[in-house]
Amino acid sequence: MKRSLAAAAIVFTLATAGTATAEAAAVPDFPVPEVFGTSFQKDSSGATAVYSPHSDGILRGWITRADAYRLEYEPIRWKRNGAGGGRFVGPLPGSVSLHASAIEEDIVYLSVSGCGPVGKEVTVNRRTSLGVKRCSDKVLLDRAKKIRSKGDRRPALITIYRGVIVKVQEIHVP
Repeated sequence: MKRSLAAAAIVFTLATAGTATAEAAAVPDFPVPEVFGTSFQKDSSGATAVYSPHSDGILRGWITRADAYRLEYEPIRWKRNGAGGGRFVGPLPGSVSLHASAIEEDIVYLSVSGCGPVGKEVTVNRRTSLGVKRCSDKVLLDRAKKIRSKGDRRPALITIYRGVIVKVQEIHVP
């Protein structure tokens, strides 16, 4: 009797673990936008209200506000300057392009500056200019909350699936 209960518990545990893994793996491979694209990406959802979730896919954007359960974000584009460099810029004020989405419980956050104090470590793929160091959602939320106080917006590729943010991968600005 004890063996059959133990076996049933093991089967249940394996079955539920497999389900969680299958759900995590179910996020499709969306096309990745050009990291330093010079035009704003179009939202195929046709959203006309501020704070609506972006359609499923990867948006080049930055976080504008955060709380424990959702992030607000807007699209960005690369604006070249005459010296061969440039900077990211957001849409003009008043445009309907500010989005908000819930945060996935197991969000993937890939930082360009490690998980400790910003500027202490560089964790960038030099070929793609994308962050490679996986940090906790707590680090993401702490950094996102500092945006309001310091105005430090961090460009990123933001992956939305079923209206929920599942991945934030920061972009290193040269």
